[in-house]
Amino acid sequence: MIRRTTRESCGFWWIGEERKTGDAGCKHPYVEYEADPLWPLLEQGIGDLVRNQDLVEQEDRNYIVGYLCKAITKGTKSAKERLSREARQAAKK
Repeated sequence: MIRRTTRESCGFWWIGEERKTGDAGCKHPYVEYEADPLWPLLEQGIGDLVRNQDLVEQEDRNYIVGYLCKAITKGTKSAKERLSREARQAAKK
């Protein structure tokens, strides 16, 4: 079974259940998050889920991991800002 993704330009496809990448240097919009400590943790977790057949990847893993890093980072900043704002408001009372 060969399944192509929407990111054909990256040379990414599956043969059977094995993920193949034709171009290791393929750029994605989440390059800035690759240095984030979350990146290897999320990449390993997704890999474990795929190997256990709990998750089927239909997109290049860099896009999945990058999106999750971005969402978590953005959510963490929002939560910190919200807590900081609430703390300032409580201090005013």
